[in-house]
Amino acid sequence: MSFVRTVTATIDAAPETVFALVADLTRHPEWADQHLTVHHTAGPDHGPGAEYTTRASHILPHTTKSANGHVVVRESTPLRRFTYECWDEGGHYLWTFDLEPSGTGTRLSHTVQRLTGPLPVRVLQPLMWKTFGGAQVRHGVANIKARTEATAPAHQS
Repeated sequence: MSFVRTVTATIDAAPETVFALVADLTRHPEWADQHLTVHHTAGPDHGPGAEYTTRASHILPHTTKSANGHVVVRESTPLRRFTYECWDEGGHYLWTFDLEPSGTGTRLSHTVQRLTGPLPVRVLQPLMWKTFGGAQVRHGVANIKARTEATAPAHQS
């Protein structure tokens, strides 16, 4: 049973601005919905092969549950796509950010795909997405939008 979900937003900022934020794992705490720490552990500083450890706090509503993860960047195509894999107790996931120009801004699609996971996660994840997981990803995308629009240069008429 596959699980894939995508959240999309149109952002009033250039692809360069949006890509700079999403393609740098060490900047993900700036916009993540949960408290997140990211530490580079191996490989290049950025781009394919870069590895990180992560810790996300309060991953379930009304709890102090945290999750430790191992992240490996798989693709970084400037201004177009950034992907990474993450392994944690909830399974093995592929996270993708696709960017495309949209007028003077950027259309950002953020996709989560579960590759493998323990049985309880595989069974409950669609419900978890509906009750809180989808909102967490939507809040993250909204934070990306707010942060990049706040730092984008003013458009000239």
